[in-house]
Amino acid sequence: MPRSDPEPANEPALNRSEAFTLMGSHFFMAEFERDIDSVVGHVYSMSYSPPSKFGDDRDAFEREARAALLLASPSGVFKEQIETEVQIVLKR
Repeated sequence: MPRSDPEPANEPALNRSEAFTLMGSHFFMAEFERDIDSVVGHVYSMSYSPPSKFGDDRDAFEREARAALLLASPSGVFKEQIETEVQIVLKR
């Protein structure tokens, strides 16, 4: 999903800021393994796709999503690489 703010990252805004000084960034990688229930639950956990958005079509969505996920991975297991950046800043 596209970012709602115009900055490609926080660093340019911090560099222009008179209130904060960017001290450094650290990146962390993690791999998550999800089963089909977890993938469907993750979809529902997103602000743009809560269960209420599906209304009467929720059951149909779940059936179709589960079938598509099983086709994509017959084992029902999905691995996802997540990169997280932590920026250390000081208030001036």
